[in-house]
Amino acid sequence: MILYLGNLPPSVSEGRLLKVLGLTSLSPSRLRIVKKPLQGGRVARYGLLQLQEGRDARRLLKGRRPVVVDGIAIEIREFHRRAAANERRALDWRQRAWPHPERRKAERRQPEARQPEFELSQLPEPSAYEVSYSSEPR
Repeated sequence: MILYLGNLPPSVSEGRLLKVLGLTSLSPSRLRIVKKPLQGGRVARYGLLQLQEGRDARRLLKGRRPVVVDGIAIEIREFHRRAAANERRALDWRQRAWPHPERRKAERRQPEARQPEFELSQLPEPSAYEVSYSSEPR
């Protein structure tokens, strides 16, 4: 199970975070701290903790007291992968029906709204398009 650790302070290290969470070297785990630059020179820091033992993950998720590092409470929740194109949408947004009336009735995307641009009888004869090619340079 992968856990998301949000709102990490700038001074926290991987070893110190594992110690605060109560994970020993006996429980196999993998922790990665991500630093993402934001506007205004700020940096968002969060961690991804992969645990082999399900009981350690359940203990951290069901914990009654908040985990505090340097006076800042750490947000702990299960990590859900999101689409990279738009991570703010719901996971199943493509399968949901659109609940509002369609606004694109007059656009080119609607097949009933398309009108032919010309009739086939208005096209010139094919002989006007014939081109002769020769291998001799002009």
